[in-house]
Amino acid sequence: MSILGEETFSLRRFAAGSTGADGRWASGSTTDVAIVGGLQTLAGPEKKFLPEGHRAQDYRVFLTHTELFTVDQATGGQADRIIADSKVYEVVSTEHVRQVIPHFFVILHHLREVAP
Repeated sequence: MSILGEETFSLRRFAAGSTGADGRWASGSTTDVAIVGGLQTLAGPEKKFLPEGHRAQDYRVFLTHTELFTVDQATGGQADRIIADSKVYEVVSTEHVRQVIPHFFVILHHLREVAP
């Protein structure tokens, strides 16, 4: 079954990083692939669940059948990113919803970088 407002976007995923011989952390390489989902503005009532200092920032809701990943502090893995209209959004949280149409409910935060 499809998701309301379904479009194709770019998913940017990061490979695991590593510590070099000089002791410095090096981020892993990136891979961009197509992903299908619905991108929506985070509505006022839903913003109350954000931390107080974040409510004025640009957050979006992304609905998809593809599992996305947040930052992994244990391994240093970077969060997945969604590119839409030359804007880059980072995955902040994700929840697997099983009711009606199983999907992932994802909260994205707009980064100030511009997609290549």
